[in-house]
Amino acid sequence: MFPLSLVSPAATAAVPPSPATPTTRRAPLWRTFLGAGLAAALAGGLAVVPIARAATPSPLLVIAQALANATSYQVDITDTTDSATAPGGHATVVVVGNGTRARVHITLLYTKPPSDQHPYNEVIFDPSRGCQRTSAHAAFRCTRTTPAQLASSNVFLNPSSSLNGSHPVFTTAGTAPVGGRACARYAFREKSNADITGTLSVELATGRPCEFDDTIIMPPLTADGKPSTRRDTAIWSHFNDPSLIVPTVK
Repeated sequence: MFPLSLVSPAATAAVPPSPATPTTRRAPLWRTFLGAGLAAALAGGLAVVPIARAATPSPLLVIAQALANATSYQVDITDTTDSATAPGGHATVVVVGNGTRARVHITLLYTKPPSDQHPYNEVIFDPSRGCQRTSAHAAFRCTRTTPAQLASSNVFLNPSSSLNGSHPVFTTAGTAPVGGRACARYAFREKSNADITGTLSVELATGRPCEFDDTIIMPPLTADGKPSTRRDTAIWSHFNDPSLIVPTVK
């Protein structure tokens, strides 16, 4: 749901689909939330997977409302793959504020960086500009925020926005504690040009997201190739924590 591909600098150059474009989603890396859309690539040019339409309301709608009422929170995303060519890594996302005043800080560490990316990427989005640096000791370079950047950072404010207007089909799968919180679990499966299974956990008391996990089995890219498996995990924490900050870039 949240591939790191959504977070990479390449994602900020992506153009949102037009209303006439069929509802699709990129399969690899923070598939939904966490791709900054948590964005086109940890590796660009990846296969696009159609989203299954739900017959019942999605828990993502409950999550969106809960996040809209939060003043801050953190998301930790881990993306792993057995592919020798696809990148993987870890992203920490901090959101402070909500609505049009929200600011998003993404720190991305590649364990397997793509050939055209630095192992370290840090991005800050606010309503007026996006800033990036490729070293913790370097200065940020900022540009005016584009509609694509706003759309990608909005994935962290409203996960359902990453589904381009559609939703996976969820089924209830019991309850489980996550970080000391009692959470309802929802399972889903999608099968098209990739086989995707996963669970989304939602806090029973508040409707806030707890954890997202999915496994994506991609078909071989060549006739003599082997399928590849990607696993994404996103964990939300530190809701309304006043110690969370998004650095100010001058």
